[in-house]
Amino acid sequence: GVYRAGVHRLACFVMGWSLLVVLFGGTTKSKEAGLTIPEPFILKWIPDWFFVENLNAEYTHRVSVGVLSIGTLLLVSWIMTTECRKWVRRLALYSMGLLVAQAVVGALTVYFLAQAHTSIPHALMGQSFFAVIAALTVVTSRRWIDGPAPVASGEQPALHRMAKWLIIALLIQLILGGAIRHDNKGEALRSGNAYIFVAHLMAHVLGAMAVTYYMARVLVRIFRKHREMLPAREFGYAVL
Repeated sequence: GVYRAGVHRLACFVMGWSLLVVLFGGTTKSKEAGLTIPEPFILKWIPDWFFVENLNAEYTHRVSVGVLSIGTLLLVSWIMTTECRKWVRRLALYSMGLLVAQAVVGALTVYFLAQAHTSIPHALMGQSFFAVIAALTVVTSRRWIDGPAPVASGEQPALHRMAKWLIIALLIQLILGGAIRHDNKGEALRSGNAYIFVAHLMAHVLGAMAVTYYMARVLVRIFRKHREMLPAREFGYAVL
């Protein structure tokens, strides 16, 4: 691949902005403000939105998603017209598809009045989109493109297999986190079914333990066996 500073900088912006969108979405959920705007999609200016309780959170979330959509479209278009690595182009298309799916599920969340069967996937895809854009930011960087060639290793289990298990654990943990945030635990507690919330909480704690275990294995392998590689050393210093 060829390093293009403009593509990488735009990817950095989209990554940072997508993190803000996730934070705005979390704030909207914490305030239970997701239904303050009844339309699934809005293309209009709402006067005095900043001074209306809860409306300011949801409107900020909606507008920030619009900015994110424009930035992602520009990034994907730029990558598709300049990138020679097919797998990077596929990753860019996947990010665009994930963003469109996220928008559709978000609209369905409003349509179905924020029920768990739409709210949980909405939360999952938002954080998954951030992860995909973070990956695009890494693979378009100068350090990735001009870095050393991959090193083959005969150790078992292979590092990439361990990383796959880590990703699976993270995905499951995101689903469990979305469930504990978006299930109707208030109604469950009032009806005497507190075990539903407790079950979700325990599953989330176990998921956190699994993520910690697989992440520790990946980091230990990198620091022990690949620390001599420049990117590994820099990553290690950043973590430590």
